[in-house]
Amino acid sequence: MSTLAFYLRAGILCLLATCAHAVDGDVEAPVHYRVPDVLMQETFSALLDFGMVEQAEERAQQVSIFSQRRSASSYIRARVAVAAERYRDAERYLREAVAYDSANFAAWSELGHVLAGTQRYRSAVAAWQHVLAASGADDAELLLSCGLLESQLEDHAAAASHLLQRRLLEPDPLQVSAEIVQLDAALGRSLRELGNVQLVEALERERISLLHELAASQTNELASAQRWMMLVEELFGLGDLESARAAARIRLREGPFEGQYSNYLATHLKMRFILLDALLSGDGLHVIELCNELDGRDLLHGIPSDWRKEIRLADALYEAGSDFATLGNEAGAARLFAEALRHDPQHVLARNNLGYAAMEHGPITRTDIALIESSAADARDGQSESLATVLDTIGWLRYMQSHLNDDAHTRGALSLLRESIDLQESPDPIVLDHLGDATWLSGDKQEAMQVWNAALSRLSDPEFRGQAIRNYNLLQGGLWQFHVVDSESMYDREYGALMGSLKAKLSAAKNGDPPPVAERRTFIP
Repeated sequence: MSTLAFYLRAGILCLLATCAHAVDGDVEAPVHYRVPDVLMQETFSALLDFGMVEQAEERAQQVSIFSQRRSASSYIRARVAVAAERYRDAERYLREAVAYDSANFAAWSELGHVLAGTQRYRSAVAAWQHVLAASGADDAELLLSCGLLESQLEDHAAAASHLLQRRLLEPDPLQVSAEIVQLDAALGRSLRELGNVQLVEALERERISLLHELAASQTNELASAQRWMMLVEELFGLGDLESARAAARIRLREGPFEGQYSNYLATHLKMRFILLDALLSGDGLHVIELCNELDGRDLLHGIPSDWRKEIRLADALYEAGSDFATLGNEAGAARLFAEALRHDPQHVLARNNLGYAAMEHGPITRTDIALIESSAADARDGQSESLATVLDTIGWLRYMQSHLNDDAHTRGALSLLRESIDLQESPDPIVLDHLGDATWLSGDKQEAMQVWNAALSRLSDPEFRGQAIRNYNLLQGGLWQFHVVDSESMYDREYGALMGSLKAKLSAAKNGDPPPVAERRTFIP
């Protein structure tokens, strides 16, 4: 426990206990929770006492009338340049303004905004801190802007100081607003890093209470929907994924959904909840509950880019499972695919994906085999667009079964994997790798090396990587309309280990050693 946390522990626990007793014991108490101001005041005092933030000091400075006028003139020129979006000129004028008069706090503040707008965040914070260090600084907007940015830059002591000061400027009783929700989220993040767990817990409780109040006050207007979606994104940007997920869920459950924009908002918030739940290692149960609820309210529609399109519950669950899988939450994806099959036992890709996951992790059961076999049969009969994907899966199953060549009973891995590749406009390196392993085990070592080299060539081609990353950007920006991870990390999750594996196989084969082909999974009768 940090020194700050220890210093505050006894007093905070006492305050929280008193507050909890008042809420729980008095039936007339309001249902909404607010963090006591004294709790935040004591925390801010502790930050000062321990030297974690500096005391404000008076700054005596003699500036000539001439310098003050030149400073004001440069500041005016800067504002004109900002209005015209000439940010280089604006920065030059603002630096002139503060050089002539370092007490021109309006120029320092504007300089911070220009620097932040051009993504020079640490320089922006330094400009704002110059203003806030002045005695009696009470600029609520600047305290919030600086504190939010400091929290994101992980300057947590300064962030906590400025956000506490901003919060203490709020009137009593505290009024609900999206701004206060953001403030609480950023303050909680910084205080958690400083070890003040108790105040963090109080802020979390208040934040959820504020979200409930805020959701109930929303309207059915487009602007209201867009503001709420922005709130979810801002909470995510602050690193508070739990609050972002809660904001999406609470608005879906408690806010109004009437009029022409109801499906627009429901679809976007559903997508945000799904993605955030996947990132937070959700098991899929909350997503299933949400989809069932939206379906019952006639609010279940497709992806954000096609929010007017109605969608079956099974397809919504399958899409959610695919999103979970894309973000690496395989356990949640499997549950969602299984739930999709409960509503549509004939869903080709849900069956395919469940079977493929079993082969990746093993063991493989009769049920898994039946899922793959039936999915492949239906995909072929229906000439499904996903036939290439399904052929790779059943070809890989045949590999696991050591059934490499066609015979009188069924087709083997080699012909199925080749057909999958033939159906692809640009062969996927993963399928090429599968074919290479199957070819090696069949005894055709020369062809296996050629196939592995083809897969390695694909991965080594900058155009392949660039196109894959562009596709991930399109997925997040176009289909999800919510950027949650770096697209390069998505590429690395799918293909990162494959290049090393291919190089190891080719190196071993050239040296006359057995290449590390994929291990075949255990089968359970």
